[in-house]
Amino acid sequence: MTVGASVQACSTMPSPASPEHVILVHGTGAGDPADRGDKWWQLGSTFAQRLAEALSAATVEKPFHWSGANSEQARRAAANALLSRLAEYEHAGESVQPYPK
Repeated sequence: MTVGASVQACSTMPSPASPEHVILVHGTGAGDPADRGDKWWQLGSTFAQRLAEALSAATVEKPFHWSGANSEQARRAAANALLSRLAEYEHAGESVQPYPK
């Protein structure tokens, strides 16, 4: 992607009529099967609560769970699973874009 294309993608973010979805993804070694908890990426955590308040027009979704294993294979499997989850939004007619910061 060129810099120009990147700037253009940032300028086409969904309008307030199209709610944004935020999916929190933990890093290596931080897996936990619980959606709710105190870890920064879990619903109910201080970070998730403050994020939801700051992005009042957005929906903080159920966290994305993956094994958290320290291997390329585990990361690739997680990336494919996350891609499938994002594809569900696209199939529902929602815009899927990375946050522009």
